[in-house]
Amino acid sequence: MRKLVHSYGLDALDREESAPRRTMASPARFLSALKDAERERFPAIGVGDDVRLTGRAVVGGGLVADGRVVHLVAFPASKRGARPREVRVE
Repeated sequence: MRKLVHSYGLDALDREESAPRRTMASPARFLSALKDAERERFPAIGVGDDVRLTGRAVVGGGLVADGRVVHLVAFPASKRGARPREVRVE
């Protein structure tokens, strides 16, 4: 965990200060956009299903196993209607 936190810290320091910050007006609005996002399910590499979320204002993904969300990550979409780039691991 220490290396991961260090990496995020370095990324934050390296971030361009002039870049505009995109934020949503409220957490409730973000959660509502997440709830309304299109969901696609795929068999996970291990246990459960890989779930991908795409909406007008959000993108994200997670893992669902035994009917429970194991983890979920979501971000405001960089462009309206943008779909996340597919990454293949071989």
